[in-house]
Amino acid sequence: MGTCGIRDQIKYLVKNNFVHVLSTTIGAIEEDIIKCFKAFVLGDYRASGSILREDGINRTGNIFIPNDRYIYFERFMNTFLERLYSLQKEKKQIIGITEFVKELGHEMEIQNIEKKEESFTYQAYKNNIPIFCPALPDGSVGDILYFFKKNNPDFKIDTSDYIVQITDLAINCEKMGIIIIGGSIPKHLLANAALFREGCEYAVYINSGLEMDGSNAGAPIDEAVSWGKIKSDALKVKVEAEASLVFPLLIAAAFKLFKV
Repeated sequence: MGTCGIRDQIKYLVKNNFVHVLSTTIGAIEEDIIKCFKAFVLGDYRASGSILREDGINRTGNIFIPNDRYIYFERFMNTFLERLYSLQKEKKQIIGITEFVKELGHEMEIQNIEKKEESFTYQAYKNNIPIFCPALPDGSVGDILYFFKKNNPDFKIDTSDYIVQITDLAINCEKMGIIIIGGSIPKHLLANAALFREGCEYAVYINSGLEMDGSNAGAPIDEAVSWGKIKSDALKVKVEAEASLVFPLLIAAAFKLFKV
């Protein structure tokens, strides 16, 4: 969801320590970082894919992402991976996914990226807020890792540490509330962790998914109650709406109401 226009709201929450954890896709993280190098372009949902391909432009909805943005990101990542690889060989330790993402924020500081303060990845690093990203290779990061591992086949990332981290956090917190924007793996990771504490006490879903489409996002909130992921007496609601419109309004109204 960071691609579609709520990046600033996410950064606001993280920068001000209004959330304890984030769960997201690697696409949101890498595009958050890319925007620190060069902005994306407002395009058209109906633009021709063939013409865009010829012009070296990738389309995400009505957002255009020219190929040169990924050149900046690839340079950033290759320097980052070389540093991690050196640390792995020096310390004889394999980095976990959550630490990998945290180090991305650290790398922005090391490379002194000019617009790093605009990044929620960087703000999470500064405030020691973990970002959980179960499908780390599912994006440009995975493409870059493919070539890096061809040259450095002994480079490893632990893909199991994060499940212990998120579950321990869920078990040990006094009360748990989740705000789920969209769906897919990031949604299920948080909800499933809540199962280990017999459900969370607060839950807000914001998405346009329908139950009939069989998607993760389309599931009604009561379905999670049946699994024990949300308590039966929890304060819970599903807002069926376009999240990029509703979430900024929700944040503005909440902090105006409570004068934060």
